[in-house]
Amino acid sequence: MRVGIDYAPQLKANVLKAMGDIQQFRDERDAALASYGQALELYRAVGDRLGEANVYLALGEIQRAEKKFDEARKNFRAALTSYQAIGDAYSQARALYRLGDCDADEDKWNDALTAYRQAAQIWNDLGMKNLADEILRPRIENAERNLKT
Repeated sequence: MRVGIDYAPQLKANVLKAMGDIQQFRDERDAALASYGQALELYRAVGDRLGEANVYLALGEIQRAEKKFDEARKNFRAALTSYQAIGDAYSQARALYRLGDCDADEDKWNDALTAYRQAAQIWNDLGMKNLADEILRPRIENAERNLKT
């Protein structure tokens, strides 16, 4: 560690994010939202765009589970923007397919299909065809089936 740099806020943000993840896993959504909110403030304060993006993604997941799709989309888009800003292509695909999941939840199959295909393209371009096949191909096929009905 460099002398003169205060790593405490970064470490605290990481702990709060991890606590939020555990709380979300336990379906303790209110507690998770509080932990994520505190983590987000600290990540912003220290300028950690990756931490910030990861919190946005987690917040979107909670909101999607609560069927607050507009709020979820807002957070997934914020995550996507942050991942784009730092050049994290892998996570851009993660945010895109979660946006697609929101669209699928609301039977917006064209939008879902667009998001899923963009995510698959990114992972394929990164050489992660197996990931695209395992996670995205079933979603793409489902969206295509729903468009035909």
